[in-house]
Amino acid sequence: MSKGSSKQRAKKKQQKQQQRKTKLARREGKAAAPKGFGAREKPTDLFRGWEPTKQGITGLAQRRHLAFVDAAHYAEAAQRANHPGTATLWTPQRVAALSDEEVLAKLAALGVTTDRDAFLAATAADFSAFPHAGTPWSRGLPAGTPPTDHDFVLLAAWDLWRRWRPERPSREMLLVRHLDGWDADGNGRPGEAIDTWLEFGQMIWRAFPDARRMTDIDDALNDPGVKLGVFYFEAFAEVLVGLATEEALHEHDHERANRTAAYIREIVARLPDSLPAHLELLQAGLADLLEANHQYDEARALLNGMIERSPHRGIGYVLRAEAIVDVDEPTADDFREAIAMLRRGLGSEDANQWEIPHRIQALEEELAALTK
Repeated sequence: MSKGSSKQRAKKKQQKQQQRKTKLARREGKAAAPKGFGAREKPTDLFRGWEPTKQGITGLAQRRHLAFVDAAHYAEAAQRANHPGTATLWTPQRVAALSDEEVLAKLAALGVTTDRDAFLAATAADFSAFPHAGTPWSRGLPAGTPPTDHDFVLLAAWDLWRRWRPERPSREMLLVRHLDGWDADGNGRPGEAIDTWLEFGQMIWRAFPDARRMTDIDDALNDPGVKLGVFYFEAFAEVLVGLATEEALHEHDHERANRTAAYIREIVARLPDSLPAHLELLQAGLADLLEANHQYDEARALLNGMIERSPHRGIGYVLRAEAIVDVDEPTADDFREAIAMLRRGLGSEDANQWEIPHRIQALEEELAALTK
């Protein structure tokens, strides 16, 4: 049975994914997460009115309601692009290029005294380098200290964690790696983006080994009051599986598809207390990825498993019926099988939300047209 052209299937999958997300959000009685990474895109006026030498990265974060990590990431990009006034900024890469001795000497010159043992002890119970290192160091600087020096002490705390506690990634390390993947995707390097996000995903497990819900990770990674750059784990995973599906369809990148599929399964297994809608959406995306990777039997087994585990929810029946007729030229038997599957779902508690009666009627009309 022909599975259709990659362009046709990609378009269908994008339409289905958006419809699923809307219905699942309605099913849970709440709005869907913001598009993509939850407002990670750069606004066109990000640097408007920003005076780098006077305000530093800290000033950019305050002006644009950004997390410091995001502001540092964008400032570093501005420096690479020779944006006016950014040449002398301290940035993550510039601090990372210093030796331990140079970082500690610069901190000491600013009145901040620390060493490896003191830093590790102060931050032992933290997820971030800032609460008991970067932030108090910055607040302790004398009045009138240039903003670039405030930037330095925050960046130094961030980078000392990277050097001295690499086995447990900090919040700052996680967010910047996540942004690296977003940059790769935005600049036309999808394979690199997938690799980066899969690495980021494994860093998440090292940082939060006891997490049981996606929102546990969201709560740990987001700053209160930040409006631009809010992180949603569910949205990250959705974009990752969607990108891997596109690459499997268009570039036949089966190796990355396999690794992404394994990671999505890992999410479902490790975060079982997440909202059912989020888990279902990921499994729907995983089924699409498996089909794009020509693993049709595995996709079918996944969808059948969703029905067996949650027979009271309509999504499994809808996804399975979609998969049956999502071929280049569905036969009359395909339509009959899909209709029978949807009829099984008429008793689900959200059958009307998933428009199961309407779907049955539509398929019956297509079957009638095909067989007359």
